[in-house]
Amino acid sequence: MKFIKSQDSRITYPDSRIKLEIKIILFLLLLIWNSGIYIEFIAPHFNSIYKIYPFVKKAYSLVCHQEADKLISLNGMHTMVCARCAGIYLGLFGVSLLSFFFSMKKRINISCLFIATAPMLLDVIFVFTGLYNYSKNVAFITGFLLGSVGFIYLYYGLENLIVELKIKHKEN
Repeated sequence: MKFIKSQDSRITYPDSRIKLEIKIILFLLLLIWNSGIYIEFIAPHFNSIYKIYPFVKKAYSLVCHQEADKLISLNGMHTMVCARCAGIYLGLFGVSLLSFFFSMKKRINISCLFIATAPMLLDVIFVFTGLYNYSKNVAFITGFLLGSVGFIYLYYGLENLIVELKIKHKEN
């Protein structure tokens, strides 16, 4: 693995090949995860998918409550997760796709992640306290915002992890 020293020689960054590999791995994992969310929509085109449906449903039940009235539905088919979770995962996937076309040169602070979480948290609080009724559209949009910022934070977190592992490996 090649690493690039910054002007401040204490900080090391992965080279562009490693950055691309991180983006590709994240993109493929998110593609697979997002495909599973829409398995009911995909299944009619691939009959053998119905065999894995119970396992996929169980996997997504571990990360989402899957309340029937909060799932995105179309023509009697439903997503495997609620609108909010679908927004989060689609936001992660969308930014992972955009990362191939746009450079992510600026690192974000964790405060950006907290700011992106605030609309979703407020939505949950307002619905829970009865200030307004649950809206799939609002849930999806607030989830999408969090997922979009979350990808950037996740990407740089993995990049930092690789740097730390490389430094630890050099020390041993």
